[in-house]
Amino acid sequence: GIVEQGQDIYTSKRALSIGFYSPIIEEAEKELESGNLYKAMELFIKANDSEGPSSKAFCGLGIISFYQKRYQDAFTLFLESIKLNPSDPDTYLNLLDAARECGNINDAVKIFNTYRQEYNQLDSIASEFEGQT
Repeated sequence: GIVEQGQDIYTSKRALSIGFYSPIIEEAEKELESGNLYKAMELFIKANDSEGPSSKAFCGLGIISFYQKRYQDAFTLFLESIKLNPSDPDTYLNLLDAARECGNINDAVKIFNTYRQEYNQLDSIASEFEGQT
């Protein structure tokens, strides 16, 4: 969660939106957990449109795309989520799953290694990326 990630989240201008509570995204995540993909997708898009780009919304849309076997779309959406919140390990693992399905493993490893230099909390998942290329 956000609390464990500490203050480094707030050092990135792009990541300032992460700390704010969004009822739309909370509702979208509930719909996603219930398997209502289209309703969840509408809400994640609505959140991005009305509240500005959100790492959680992009990640949610990536998960939906993955379920729909649109792996290249999922990869792109997870990457957008990472750009907004580069310190969340789970999103990199999602990116890697999508990369395996669409043949983008080299790109996923490059992206991970680039951000890992700046965000040492990513060391916890480094073993997932090592030996992939």
